[in-house]
Amino acid sequence: MTDLATLQQSFQHYLRHQDGAGILTEIVNDAALSAQQRLAVYHEGYYLRLIEILENDFVVLARLLGEESFSQMARAYIHDFPSQYRNIQYVGCRLSEFLARSPVYHEHSLWRELATFEWALEEARIGEQATSVSIAQLAELAPDAWGELSFVLHPTLKVLRLHHNAVEYYQASYAEQAWPELLTHTELQACIVWRKQFAAHYRYVNSAEAWMLGVVLAGERFAQICAGLCDFMPEEEVAPYALGRLQQWFADGLITRLCLAE
Repeated sequence: MTDLATLQQSFQHYLRHQDGAGILTEIVNDAALSAQQRLAVYHEGYYLRLIEILENDFVVLARLLGEESFSQMARAYIHDFPSQYRNIQYVGCRLSEFLARSPVYHEHSLWRELATFEWALEEARIGEQATSVSIAQLAELAPDAWGELSFVLHPTLKVLRLHHNAVEYYQASYAEQAWPELLTHTELQACIVWRKQFAAHYRYVNSAEAWMLGVVLAGERFAQICAGLCDFMPEEEVAPYALGRLQQWFADGLITRLCLAE
């Protein structure tokens, strides 16, 4: 008799790959259902459950494609990119990668960007929580310490670069409005996604703020940040702009720690 662990592994392999070589002989045939039919019931149930999860995580993409087309796409994704996680909430983590690489779907770049945006929102919701710091901490710094100041940003923060108006599709869907006209931007549009308290937030940022976030994430200090901003604006505008962005980041709950060089 096959041991339990081997049976479980064979059954899991069948559910994910529909290969019954290791499990088919362990299933009883009877007049009602053959072993193959019994296994097929569980295989279909497995796919339907995962499709339901994907529909919940990619609500707008599912609405845009329609039930039948989304289900067909989701089945192909589950087959080609079987989940490597035990937790079902991560089943959609590679959907945008699948859409980019699939010979059937790779031309639909709006779908890919919408999947990227919706998954970023989902990751923000389920991601690590962190306590934001108050802007009052800046007032405690000596003026000569500002140049060596760096910032730790919220662990859920992502900076997305979008070719299309995927965010507007998302907004139209939840506002129950007609789909907008598809736009392809001449320059990539930056959109940030993060978690504040228990909700996912997002907003567009301009090229200067996107660059600023990138170098802050890389650990650059305030003096280097201000020097780099001179590539985006006149020198006299740098300090007010940088301080304005910091104020916005504190209000958004993006800053979780202030660091000074020792």
